[in-house]
Parts: sequence; structure tokens; C-alpha cells
Amino acid sequence: MDSPSLEVTQADPEEGCTAVGTDLSMADIDQLQNENIELKRKMASLEKKLESQEKQLQDHMFVSLSDFILNDDKHTHFYTGLPSISVFFTLLTYLTSIWNASSTILTLPEQFLVVLMKLRLGLTHQDLAFRFKVSCGTVSNIFHEWLDVMAKELQCLVRWPSRKEIRRNLPTLFKTTGFQKVRCIIDCTEVFTERPTSLQARAITYSHYKSHNTVKFLVGISPTGAITFLSKVWGGRASDKVITKNSGLIDLLEQGDHVMADRGFNFPEYFANKCVRLHVPASTKGRKQLTGLEVTHSRKMSRVRIHVERAIGKLKSFRVLRNMLVSMVKRRNDNSL
Repeated sequence: MDSPSLEVTQADPEEGCTAVGTDLSMADIDQLQNENIELKRKMASLEKKLESQEKQLQDHMFVSLSDFILNDDKHTHFYTGLPSISVFFTLLTYLTSIWNASSTILTLPEQFLVVLMKLRLGLTHQDLAFRFKVSCGTVSNIFHEWLDVMAKELQCLVRWPSRKEIRRNLPTLFKTTGFQKVRCIIDCTEVFTERPTSLQARAITYSHYKSHNTVKFLVGISPTGAITFLSKVWGGRASDKVITKNSGLIDLLEQGDHVMADRGFNFPEYFANKCVRLHVPASTKGRKQLTGLEVTHSRKMSRVRIHVERAIGKLKSFRVLRNMLVSMVKRRNDNSL
């Protein structure tokens, strides 16, 4: 069957219009209009179906992300910092057995996952809100509520071992280098913070060493590399000497213990009052060179002291401590941070 033809004539210059001739009947025009309406209806139906499929795909991707994290130990470790799925759910069970979360928008595993992903990967609240399909305010409320509970209930995991435990698990390196009596290795570390609006707080937290506003705290580790002491947080302006004196570490030491630190902790008189010996590398301050004995002793110390740097490095593997802390440093009732 031949299709209807359409003939177009040339324009008449004098009349300024174009004459159009066609073989289409009114029935043909009605048919084309009906076909157009039907195609529009099908297009609208396909667009609605596509929108529904996109929503299902997004929901599937979200579920797959949660399953992806909590169904493989390697993935759990990467996203949360915890070594395995069993540890994740053990901690979750412990926390929720002594405390009830106020938010019900997300499940308890999802809430705990939000907090740990924030700590481990340093993700923004907006990023987490997109991932879990909630608002930034919800993420913020969940994070700070869980953080307060975790800080209180999990501080028992940082424990001060007895001298007997230290001696029983002393690594061979400490025995061969003559540091059998070392109880702990100490060092201070700093974390960048946002610039405070208060001029007084801005002065207290400004670190000349980092040329930035920071908070600072003392870390103590055992010879095996386990973190055994964490001080309260101080403004970056505070010296190692002030923090160590007021941290409470010296009160935990016993007569005859040895402590190892870097040159910034050259104040043995604080430890001498407790009959504790402080090991620090020898310094050339006020003289041209070190003696052979001092060089040998400092080299042995360097081989051992590297453990505290590695322990602090493990702390900083939680990227929230690498980024600038924003609205996370809180003042407690005793006026400390």
C-alpha cells in the first residue's frame, strides 16, 4: 500500500506565502494523531518504569554496601578499623546491652557502622548521609551520641599492665639491648583542630611547632607495642613537660621502673622523685660531639623507641585524627578537654 504523499509547491513571491498540497485524508490525520498519543503514553510508561528501576538499583546498592562491609573480615577492617566481623558485633552487643540509642532511623548495626566509618575513614557527615540515605543532622546526632558512650564504656580497653606482665612478655630486643626494666615508652602527638573563635582558646591551642591550632596528648606504650596510657587532651601550646607532669603517668610508675622518651622529655627530676630512671638520647647541646658510649647508647635506644612511633602511626590510621577536627573537641565538667 502506498503511503500518503505530501506535495509542497514553491512560494509565490507576489503573495508572500507557500501553497501546500497533500493527499492525506481526515482519517489519515486522525490515525496519526492517535498513534502520537499512544507513543506518548508508552514513553510516559517507560519513564515511570525506568525511575522505579533506578530506585530499586539504588536500594540494592545500599544493601550490598552494608553486606559488603559486614560479610568479609578484610572489608570490615578497612571500613571500621576492627579486625573482624565478630569483634564488630561483640562490641555492638556490649554497648547496646548497657545503653539504648535514641535514634531509630537506622538500625543499631548501621548506626555503629556510621560512627566507625567516620572514625576510620574520616568521611564527612554529608558523605555518610548520602550513603545511608539520612540527613546530615541525623548523622551528626548519631555520631556524637555514640562517641560519648564509646569514650566512657571502652576506656577500660586501655589498661596499665603490671610490672610482672611486662617482664613476662618482654621482647627479645629489650633484653639484648639492656633495657629489661623499661616499663613504658612515651611520646606526645598533636592533632589539627579548627581555629577557635575565642581569642583565649586560639592562643592556648596554637602550636608553634606545627604552625597551626592543635590539641596535644601523651601516649604511653608497653615494650610489646600496646597502648597502655593516654592522657587528657591539652592545647597545642602546652609543653611536653607540663603535660607529662600533670598527666598522672608518673603516679602509675613504681620504684625501679625505667621510662624511655625522646630528647623533648629531658626532665629526669620529675621521675627521680619516684625513683624512676628516664632514658633519653644524648644531646650535643653545649658541646661539640658525643662520647662513643653515648653514641652507642643512643643507637640502642633508637632501635627500641621506634615502637612508640609505630603505635602512634596506628592511631593515625584512623583518619579522623589526620584531618582537622571540627566541632569534636568537647569541654568536660572538670574544665578539661
